[in-house]
Amino acid sequence: MNPKIYLLSLFLIFCLGVKRDSLFVRIRNDCINNCNSFTKLTSNCKLFCSFVDHLEADHTEEILEEYQRAERNYKPMEWTMSDIVRWKFQTKSEDDHAISSLFMDKYKYWTNYVL
Repeated sequence: MNPKIYLLSLFLIFCLGVKRDSLFVRIRNDCINNCNSFTKLTSNCKLFCSFVDHLEADHTEEILEEYQRAERNYKPMEWTMSDIVRWKFQTKSEDDHAISSLFMDKYKYWTNYVL
């Protein structure tokens, strides 16, 4: 891991009050809520949103950086999740890595949009 990114992440988490765990709980809940709006089989939404685990494991620093860059505005995250859930339902993709990469591209796009 890049030492600068690691230090920035620590700064964001501890000094600015960004709680990583609570942010990912919110991201996961947004995914499930979006999923629920697309299907009657809401019990499957937890599995449908399993890509959030990959996001948390491999993209935490990037997400925290974008979140701070957006001045902790959560709207870009909401719009991103809506786009990703719709895309995932349309494509039936199950590749967590590809979904997470697309998520990050869209999240950066929506963050730039609000700035």
